[in-house]
Amino acid sequence: MKTKRICYVFCLIFLAMLITVTGINAQPLQNNINTKNLTLKTNTSQWLMAAGNVDTKMYVVPVIGSTIAWGNGLELFQNGTIYFHQKVGIGTNNPGSYRLAINGTVRAKEIRVNTNWSDFVFDKEYALPSLSQVEAHILQHKHLPDIPSAAEVEAEGVELGKISSKLLQKIEELTLYVIEQDKRIQALEAEKAAMQQTIKE
Repeated sequence: MKTKRICYVFCLIFLAMLITVTGINAQPLQNNINTKNLTLKTNTSQWLMAAGNVDTKMYVVPVIGSTIAWGNGLELFQNGTIYFHQKVGIGTNNPGSYRLAINGTVRAKEIRVNTNWSDFVFDKEYALPSLSQVEAHILQHKHLPDIPSAAEVEAEGVELGKISSKLLQKIEELTLYVIEQDKRIQALEAEKAAMQQTIKE
């Protein structure tokens, strides 16, 4: 029961912050508080807070007309987890097609991105472009093949997983170029050493 009261207080604070941020003047009506749910109404909206069936979570959902929009709300779990059914905007109320949109900077100790990797460069079937082909692309487009231009990045940003994979692809291609150049250098040195030995004889 104590935990449930704490959840109610948290939800009240959350809704108060939401009402403040959205500029809605709250007009509390008669309290409808019992052990199962709490209903709050404002001039333009209505919200329902309800405990879960097993009392391990609480729902905060909007009421649209006479319909409880469960799919537009959030769930508060006793372990501290908050599950959002829809999109989340931080510093913005227009996340677009993204599940999470942040209008500002992000600081984190680690970010894990699941993506495809570029080890296909080392497959025997991979067609490594020649350096002359790379040079021609650079002269024409002013950026590396398969890498977005500065204008594209400025306009659309980059996907961390995708750009990391592309950059690794370029590193692996450079590694193959270096290996090939090293083989040629060793062959030239061997040829030079053989010529010098012939001259001495």
